[in-house]
Amino acid sequence: MAKVLSDIEIAQQTKLEPITAIANQVGLTDDDLELYGKYKAKISFDAIKRLSKMGNWSWSRPLRRRRPARARP
Repeated sequence: MAKVLSDIEIAQQTKLEPITAIANQVGLTDDDLELYGKYKAKISFDAIKRLSKMGNWSWSRPLRRRRPARARP
């Protein structure tokens, strides 16, 4: 049976990529990011709104608050 790796073991095996390279892959520019080192950044809300209008930006979905469904009487 294969050993199940812990979260830290998986993280240690992963090669880090610069956040700017990942951001460019999803259509973000350097102006859309507030960098915190090479591997961490905040994304501007304007960039999130702009990309959500493109239709394929699935990260914007959790930002929308949805009301829970009400039970019908």
